[in-house]
Amino acid sequence: MVFSPRIAPLDPRATKLPLPDDLEGELTALRRVTRDRPQRWGAAQTSRATPLIQYSSCASAKFTEKFGNSASVMDYSRFNYVAQPETTAYLLPIIGVYDYFAIDWATEYPRRQALR
Repeated sequence: MVFSPRIAPLDPRATKLPLPDDLEGELTALRRVTRDRPQRWGAAQTSRATPLIQYSSCASAKFTEKFGNSASVMDYSRFNYVAQPETTAYLLPIIGVYDYFAIDWATEYPRRQALR
């Protein structure tokens, strides 16, 4: 996954090519672990969780470190486009609150139904 030209200036690690190994590792993990694997397990692309996070919250470093820039990693938001150079907001998406809800529902709901 390539850093968007709008995001790269916000991360000092992305100021020169080739990108450092730690940033390449984060981008690879974002693509392979947090997006491709859930799709293989049956998680669908979703925008249902998009309204759960307020636009203004994505500029906060404290908020984005805890919740990310989207409520779901399966959302279509790739990077934190709200962050500004003066903020230290986290730029990459992480597994969000909707993802935890969806995983819990998909694994626990059938088990609860079987126990009835």
